[in-house]
Amino acid sequence: MARLFRSVAVALAVAGAFAARVQASELESLFPRLAGDNSARQRFEDICLNAARPGAEQERQAASASTAALLLAPNATPDVRVFLLRQLQQIGGAEAVPYVARLLNEKEPEVRDAARRALEAIPAKEAGEVLRAMLAKTDDPAWRVALLNALGARRDEQAAPAAAKLLSDKDPKVVAAAAAALGKIGGPEAAKALSAAKSKVPQEIRPAVIDAYLQCADLYVAEGYYDEAIAIYKEYAQSENNLLRIAALQGLVAAETARKSGKPAKRVAKAPAKPTTSAAETDSAAPKKALPEIDSAVLEVWDAKLRKRASAALKGGARPAFPIESLRKRVTVTGLADDGTLSASAADGGAVTLPWSRLTITDKRYLALGVLDDDPRSHALAAFYLFATGNDYEAGKHLKMAGDEADAVKEAFKK
Repeated sequence: MARLFRSVAVALAVAGAFAARVQASELESLFPRLAGDNSARQRFEDICLNAARPGAEQERQAASASTAALLLAPNATPDVRVFLLRQLQQIGGAEAVPYVARLLNEKEPEVRDAARRALEAIPAKEAGEVLRAMLAKTDDPAWRVALLNALGARRDEQAAPAAAKLLSDKDPKVVAAAAAALGKIGGPEAAKALSAAKSKVPQEIRPAVIDAYLQCADLYVAEGYYDEAIAIYKEYAQSENNLLRIAALQGLVAAETARKSGKPAKRVAKAPAKPTTSAAETDSAAPKKALPEIDSAVLEVWDAKLRKRASAALKGGARPAFPIESLRKRVTVTGLADDGTLSASAADGGAVTLPWSRLTITDKRYLALGVLDDDPRSHALAAFYLFATGNDYEAGKHLKMAGDEADAVKEAFKK
């Protein structure tokens, strides 16, 4: 039986190698027609997509190597090179990096940026090395911004020192891009750099730096470093800026909720030390608190109230910012349609549209806190969603300010 399995494995490997050679040959035969033949481009894309399927690594490597080599063909026009680079965003690996790297010096800006995007997407460590090297030697502000965006998207921890240094750059756009990259990368080095820079950067860039600093805290929560996250959030929990204060309070609630969920707490390593048990680690060992059961009809009533209040607040200029659980990214809400569809902008500049049905109870809690004002009905909403997510202590504070609406909140959780 073992011999049979070995024979099958050898046969599959041979078949895979043959398919890879055939595929590479077809890609090369299509190349002369890519400049003006849409059918050739479609076939080329189809081959690349097929090669990217799970379990076809030989085919992916062959397709990637062939496509990368074509980038340097003398008759490759800028338009064709951009097309090839877009394919490498999907299938590229370490084998493609040396070819793509050469195009980072291309005179055509479209080709150069397509090469940057390909390296941003290629998961091989060599791609990060090339991007960091290019960042170190360029003095073009626009190109620095583009490279920082790529390194941030890759969450390249080794790029943190270079990004931190650029927080003192004379170009405001470079500083903002460096801050955004550090916010995506996260970790102690990024958090330390942002903390030091937030009081030194020009006033117009300070919000971007602080937002990146809060993103570091969000990443700390996601990775289990609750104490470090809480320390950052507490810096803004008493801020006179309403948006900052609300974001910090939301973060504190998220960190405490995560810590009580049963997920072990971690600590940022600073120096070798004797093993100790922190209060956070003691708390995390406690049994997971069961969330209250809420009747679906009751939840819909409160959801309708939340949609109405959020819509009014957004029209009045409120812009709540918080991490969406399903997206695992921080967004700023900009609109709410009649059907509950949320419109938002992500920290990386992308647009987000999310139907109400995809919002978790935690997302709704964030939204309720994000549109909080002095109205007792607003405090009632905050209390409801805080109770619903197990944050009884914070919920109690808002319940005291909910006026006549407090009874409705209590009624929703009666068994």
